[in-house]
Amino acid sequence: MDATNTFVDALTGLPNRRYALWRFEEELRRYERFGHGVGIVWIFLEGLAELEQRSGPNAVLQAVRVNAHHLVQHSRNPIVLARFNEDAFAAILPNSTRRQAMSYASRMERLLALVPADHDLAPRLEVVAVPDDAVSARELLRAGDAVVGLRGAQTPITIGG
Repeated sequence: MDATNTFVDALTGLPNRRYALWRFEEELRRYERFGHGVGIVWIFLEGLAELEQRSGPNAVLQAVRVNAHHLVQHSRNPIVLARFNEDAFAAILPNSTRRQAMSYASRMERLLALVPADHDLAPRLEVVAVPDDAVSARELLRAGDAVVGLRGAQTPITIGG
């Protein structure tokens, strides 16, 4: 197995949860050393379960691919976009404030609402930022767990593992 495959989501070609957690850790160390803030935008695709019941699993896979494509097309460097779990993406905005992360989230929410598709998915976005919402890695992870936990994540977010 190629080492790069351990960091790539097979469906979307985006970085995966493992890579996102590694980048979270990297950005948190940068914050602790230099005081550079970081924003994290969680992007949830609501309605995937209903879509699967109505149209089957292939429709879900296609919907995830289409939305990932649109996120990539409209996200600029240095934003790191990753597929975090089945129905969620994480966008890491290095050297950003909460206000900048909110602006990105608002733009992505408008964009995803316009994605032409054969489904009724509704994007929902949540923002967590350092130092606005948390001043340490532990607080950021707690905030992230709260957001992702609301979506039924199986395991808590942990850094370094």
